[in-house]
Amino acid sequence: MNIIFFIISISMTKISQSSIYLLQRYLLEQKPSYFLIEGQTGVKYSERSVQHILYRAVQKSCVDENTTVHTLRHTFATHLILDEMDIRLVQELLSHNSLKTTEIYTHITDKMKNVISPLDHLDISE
Repeated sequence: MNIIFFIISISMTKISQSSIYLLQRYLLEQKPSYFLIEGQTGVKYSERSVQHILYRAVQKSCVDENTTVHTLRHTFATHLILDEMDIRLVQELLSHNSLKTTEIYTHITDKMKNVISPLDHLDISE
């Protein structure tokens, strides 16, 4: 399994293989000075700004209107568990203090273990 991690704030996240080229291109073109994605004045986005950006994207995409930033975090963790990543590593990636908190993601049934990231189905290499 080829996994790329990217540090976000004090946490890390898994970067989809199909997103690597776009991320590299973005870094070359935008040349962020400190944060991967910076606000208009070069500072990090506030939580409220991130929520608003996601809200607008959800509206445009016609996906479940109840999708939130936390939904994305939950989905990320669920996919890691489905990919059979060690639960202690998932705990660390999510910055959970207790393994019990991370264990809520283990409710996934065995029949779902063949699920892969929907982003890996996209042709976004160019």
